[in-house]
Amino acid sequence: MISGFEEVFHTVEVAASDFVVAKNTYDIFANEDFLKKMKENGTKYIIMTGIFTDGCVLASIIGGFSKGYNFVILKDLVETTDVEIRQRLQDLLIRYTFPMQYGRTVTSSELLTEMTSTKG
Repeated sequence: MISGFEEVFHTVEVAASDFVVAKNTYDIFANEDFLKKMKENGTKYIIMTGIFTDGCVLASIIGGFSKGYNFVILKDLVETTDVEIRQRLQDLLIRYTFPMQYGRTVTSSELLTEMTSTKG
């Protein structure tokens, strides 16, 4: 059990070359260190995953889009709470709002298939 949660959380090994930034707002694009790193790297496209589709994910997509970033949203790798109304809102965001206003909305498998089929 981690931090009082009964669920098993998976961890990610952080490589020395990874850029790690503290996120203390809903919108990651409000973080100046993050923006600076994105500009230094010449980042234009962002593959979006995350927790709280109707909160942090939405806020970050709107924030990044307003700063000129392009998004691919992985609809099977975003999630919210189990509260029914939030699940319905997430469904609407994934099916309508994200693809109509903010970027391609695909599954992770679809994206991987596209990426591997264009490598040749």
